[in-house]
Amino acid sequence: MILITGGTGFLGSAVTKQLLVAGKPVRILVRDGIAAKKRFPKVQVIQGDILGNGLREALKGVTTVIHLAGKVSYTAPKKDLFTVNVQGTQHLLDACTTVKRFLFAGSVGVYPKRHDMITEATPLQPKTAYGESKRVAEELIFERFPDAVSLRIAPIYGPGSPIWGTLLDALAKGFPIPKTKNQTHVVHVNDVAQAFYKALTKGIGPYLVADKEPVPFVQFASALCRQLGKEPTFKPVWLLRLAMRLKRLGPSLDTLIMQRHYDISKAQHDLGYHPTVSLQEGVKTMVAWYQQEHLKKQH
Repeated sequence: MILITGGTGFLGSAVTKQLLVAGKPVRILVRDGIAAKKRFPKVQVIQGDILGNGLREALKGVTTVIHLAGKVSYTAPKKDLFTVNVQGTQHLLDACTTVKRFLFAGSVGVYPKRHDMITEATPLQPKTAYGESKRVAEELIFERFPDAVSLRIAPIYGPGSPIWGTLLDALAKGFPIPKTKNQTHVVHVNDVAQAFYKALTKGIGPYLVADKEPVPFVQFASALCRQLGKEPTFKPVWLLRLAMRLKRLGPSLDTLIMQRHYDISKAQHDLGYHPTVSLQEGVKTMVAWYQQEHLKKQH
């Protein structure tokens, strides 16, 4: 039996679907059991959370855990992030009495800001409380399960993304694109789900998971604009940073436009991971989802 924590979240839904299609026995631990059962009627649903509620029941007979539940934020207090991402992970690990295989949704946030290509060997040096919480959680996991897999995932986009939904809101309202020469390196949610499926039986240690190649941030944001039917406009980074800091969103902009380039060759070699969703198709489907959700809110 495979337990997925956070099985109805943005990433969790994609991973759950991937495993169901492959015919795997899946159980999910979620906070809203009724909504989860409606979404996945063929999946065993346990209502609870990684802070302790329902953990023992959720882990009965489980041999593989895919740990996706966590708090993703660059503005939340460090205490809140550590309560969920670190203490929650420790609670989960303490309850893993029958588990043989442990897979974790890590983050590229564990790395420092670098202009060269980042590999798994790049020294960990988180620059945010979120990144630090993911680093500590990963450390706890490898102490308990030395043969665990942590997928250090690039920023995920695709239908259902709350973070990219917020950005699309801004672009749809005419918010300008930061004029930067930096590249961004993202990954589609379906490709991340593929990576978790591959890692069920392969791999040990950390793996970077991203798209095939980075793209200029300006190109990515412009593609989103045009798919929205808007002509992109551009403003200097310093001006937008000032505007966003006044709204206490400075860290969000810095994270959004930072230089990113991740080497995925280890995941390709060990896991057989190969991104299949093109940026053009990924942007098209995400914007279509966003527009559909926007229409729902209007009615």
